[in-house]
Amino acid sequence: MANKLDVFETITAQIVAQIEAGAGTFQLPWHRIGCTGFPSNVASGNEYTGSNVLVLWCAAASKGYTSPVWGTYRQWAAKGAQVRGGEKATVGLFFKPTVYQDKTTGKDKAGAYASAFSLFNAAQVDGYVGAPTATPDALIDATERLTHADAVFAATGVAINHGGDRAYYSHNTDTVTLPPRGQFLATATATATETYYATVAHELSHASGHKTRLDRRQGDWTKTARAEEELVAELGAAFVLAALGITNSPVPDHAQYVASWLSVLKNNPKAIVTAASAAQKAANWVLGRGLPKTATEETPIAIAA
Repeated sequence: MANKLDVFETITAQIVAQIEAGAGTFQLPWHRIGCTGFPSNVASGNEYTGSNVLVLWCAAASKGYTSPVWGTYRQWAAKGAQVRGGEKATVGLFFKPTVYQDKTTGKDKAGAYASAFSLFNAAQVDGYVGAPTATPDALIDATERLTHADAVFAATGVAINHGGDRAYYSHNTDTVTLPPRGQFLATATATATETYYATVAHELSHASGHKTRLDRRQGDWTKTARAEEELVAELGAAFVLAALGITNSPVPDHAQYVASWLSVLKNNPKAIVTAASAAQKAANWVLGRGLPKTATEETPIAIAA
């Protein structure tokens, strides 16, 4: 059990460090200023998902890596590349299917066992001649990306109304309300358009939790539950924007949640993995696609005790 907790604590520590480093300016690990897309694996070409995306984004931001390509020591060796001496690995997480005994019922249940693995970026190796991968959405121009994003958002079926001076999702009416587009202002790191699309993606990520969809909402909201849901929406928006090739920029109104997110993560090492898994599902609902399966991370059914 201790070893499994160490895995979660290591993952959480990496992300918390990056949140704390940028909290003063609300520049968080999932804000991809001037950068879009997902990290990918050098052997399979698959994009990473869930908490691994956050971990690798964190590492890239803190160490200045510009390549999205990652691999284990053996995977790089198989490509004829050599990890340079002294380079430190970034710890990722994957789940192995397992069967465990439910403590309440005593019956066997299908679950997943969390294990860590070490990854190195292309910037940490010598002899790699491959080109960084690019997602199809990153290859089209800005106007086409925004037109595509509008179509994706409309396809969710959630009504998006404009009016008033605040952005929110109403669970009761199942609608998103936003200020008029002209009221969104540019910030030091984002255009007004980027701020608008980041806000839409955030509110639609909330909408994914409706009982007719992913059914994430149960019971009354506590302060912790609200913080957890806001974290899911924040991460979900980051995944959506990365998939659409739109720069994810800070939304100042969301800065109020940073302290509560840190509290949740520090009190529960598994919280970031749970939130990232829920955010991946939210993003895939918004994008209208099924949850991708990769060789590096599977969405856990349950984490064996």
